[in-house]
Amino acid sequence: MEQDQYELIDAYYRASVEREVLFLDNVWLPLFLKYFFEEDDVRNGCDIIAKTTDQQVRIAHIRSMSKTINHEYKVRYDKLMTVLDTTREELRADTRKKFDVARNLNNTVQKNVRNAYQTQQMHREIFKGLIGLVPSGTIIGKSVEKIASIRATILSDINNKN
Repeated sequence: MEQDQYELIDAYYRASVEREVLFLDNVWLPLFLKYFFEEDDVRNGCDIIAKTTDQQVRIAHIRSMSKTINHEYKVRYDKLMTVLDTTREELRADTRKKFDVARNLNNTVQKNVRNAYQTQQMHREIFKGLIGLVPSGTIIGKSVEKIASIRATILSDINNKN
């Protein structure tokens, strides 16, 4: 069950990454490029690329523009992924904490059930000993027998409920 939770968190994370990459590719990048190519320096670089016959000059300008575009894209990508990574780790830590609490509660319940059973066994042994020491026809003997019977019933009711 815990592993299923982690798998669900990971599936959410992957879907979120995909959604944000699509956002960058289909919304942010086209807008960025629109304004990027309207800048005077970039226009001048494009004019040089179009007019020059020197391949090294073209390559240098294309590399420079590509480097700028890639850098700006990576900055936005990293910002988005930082949020998603943090969210993923927080969800995993929260899930781990909740399952740790559940495990601790389960262990406590199991210990209490074992202790109740051991106490029940101890009471049975004590009352068996008392019944043997007190004559059964006396008032005390009858009382001990009734109490032993009631306690056995009470304890068996608990065991039947669990």
